[in-house]
Amino acid sequence: MPMDAPGLPAPFLEKPGDPPVPWSDWFSCFDRYLTEARCSEEDKTQLLLLYLGDEGQRILRSLPGPTGTYTEMVSALTAHYNNTARRREKRNIIITAAAVGGALIGGVGAVVAAPFVLAGIGFTSAGIAAGSVAASMMSSAAIANGGAVAAGSLVAILQSAGAVGLTAGASAVVAGAGAAVGGAAAGAVGALSSTSSEETKPKQDPKEDGKNGNK
Repeated sequence: MPMDAPGLPAPFLEKPGDPPVPWSDWFSCFDRYLTEARCSEEDKTQLLLLYLGDEGQRILRSLPGPTGTYTEMVSALTAHYNNTARRREKRNIIITAAAVGGALIGGVGAVVAAPFVLAGIGFTSAGIAAGSVAASMMSSAAIANGGAVAAGSLVAILQSAGAVGLTAGASAVVAGAGAAVGGAAAGAVGALSSTSSEETKPKQDPKEDGKNGNK
């Protein structure tokens, strides 16, 4: 078995925290090497366990479903990190909404600040900036609506405001509703902080309960 063969990436995750390299990127490099080296399924399984690192192995043991083969391990870890990415994207959208709400507090000042806030998160006069928070919001809105952004939705309104500026009616709404939006945003940030803290806590490995003498 080609242990420590040239071309293998560094261990995926040795300590708790975010992986130094995203799972999809790390696995692409790892699997490409195994394919080129023509490793057997058994060798792939053993090498993956070895190169996951201590924390990567702990995460794998905590995942539901079968994880005994190379294919099962890859499927479980991919699902786990895809879910993690979706949760983070949702959290970023909420944080952004809170930032916009905070900027909208202040009546006339809100009307002045709004275009700058919109441009800062990707709703620009040239359209939605690629890779921005606005792009993530649009993607999520489209998925939720079956593939298209609904007319009159928050994303559609922000997109229009970023492209052509605030209309007189929209300016009045922004000025009048700024405080209410900001208050709601503050509550969202508080709840989000609590949720985020819970998500980052290491989870107990259910397969290790017996080792800890739980009754």
